[in-house]
Amino acid sequence: MGTTSNIVVTGLGFKPRLVKLTSLPTTAGTYIQLSTGAMTADKQYCSSIGGSMSGSTTAGGRSSSTSAVLQYLSSTNGSVTTTVSKVSLDSDGFTIKCDNTSFAYDVAYEAWQ
Repeated sequence: MGTTSNIVVTGLGFKPRLVKLTSLPTTAGTYIQLSTGAMTADKQYCSSIGGSMSGSTTAGGRSSSTSAVLQYLSSTNGSVTTTVSKVSLDSDGFTIKCDNTSFAYDVAYEAWQ
């Protein structure tokens, strides 16, 4: 992702009624992050968790939101550092927005008609 502008996904061939998103970390490390969420025409939800895999004292955290479809947490204090939010469900796909240009995760989606 890595942008603060809208990210448009097209080519679905239908207007989705539900889109599910899941983060896919692109690098290995001692801090694991999982965020998953869903959006409909009028709502969005997400749940996020992060923590150390090495038993270190790296802070973990958890978050849930109805104003974002994905959230990512700081590995130092567990606070939300990045928010991905729904912009729209479109006739041939969907549009989301990421608020952090250094976002380092890939995102998988499922779109349901």
